[in-house]
Amino acid sequence: MSDPNKAAITAEKEALNLKLPPIVHPPEDIGVDTPAQSKLLNYRRSKQQQKMINQLVADGAKRSLDRTLDKRTPPIPEPDYPPTMTSEIKKKGFNYIYMKQCVESSPIVPIQQEWLDHMLMLIPESLKEGKEREELMKSLINEVSSDFEKSMKRYLVRSVLVKPPVKWLEDEGGPLPTSPEGLDYSNPWHSSYVQTRNQISANLHIVHPTMKILLDLGYTTFSNSVLLDLTGIRAKGPIDCESLRNDLSIQAKKAEEKIMNTWYPKVINLFTKKETLEAIKPEKLDAFYNCVSTLMSNQM
Repeated sequence: MSDPNKAAITAEKEALNLKLPPIVHPPEDIGVDTPAQSKLLNYRRSKQQQKMINQLVADGAKRSLDRTLDKRTPPIPEPDYPPTMTSEIKKKGFNYIYMKQCVESSPIVPIQQEWLDHMLMLIPESLKEGKEREELMKSLINEVSSDFEKSMKRYLVRSVLVKPPVKWLEDEGGPLPTSPEGLDYSNPWHSSYVQTRNQISANLHIVHPTMKILLDLGYTTFSNSVLLDLTGIRAKGPIDCESLRNDLSIQAKKAEEKIMNTWYPKVINLFTKKETLEAIKPEKLDAFYNCVSTLMSNQM
């Protein structure tokens, strides 16, 4: 019983295998982009047409250019100028002018804004107020910037080019300013400084400390003093010359007495002190007192 069933089942399986198609496995390079596939995928008919059109346009333009060149008249040869018009000096001059224009056309660094701000800070605020003054400040800033640019161009030209000895070339504003030089400290200076200071202290008596005290005395004494008071004389009305002279003489006498009783004793006391004349040598006393006399005369 089992054998016929097994035989039937086997027969059915064989029949099914005959009816189903065989299993086909995909190729291993199905996901790989081969050169043939890349060329086929990248092909565009529009690109080929555009390339053909561009080639036709280029060929037409070339044919038109050739026809135009064939019809053009030959160029006229340059005239032969006399040698005096094309001398070596003239060539050097024109060459210098051309090179100068090339150098001047190079970019120039403008003046820094910090410099302009520092210059504006030195101007008092009272001189910056007002619309007209603001416009004036702007024009001055533009003028300074323009002068700075011109100076930089002139310096650049003189640094790069050598001006040929041609008389008709324009003057470029005189020589350039020399670079500032510092003080020369190669030689000792302290000894000469001390010697000069001692000479000034010994001979320039006006810097003596006593002279300052004398100036202060004169200022406090004569600042509010009136030698001749004419207000009372004007109040009297018309007077004769003799009366006017007597009145003025009396006032001058009173002013002199006041000065001699107040200012003059202080001056005498000042210059009779021992410590005043300690630093003055005996041979310099006459020059010292001459200085005192001149200062007193100027005060009076």
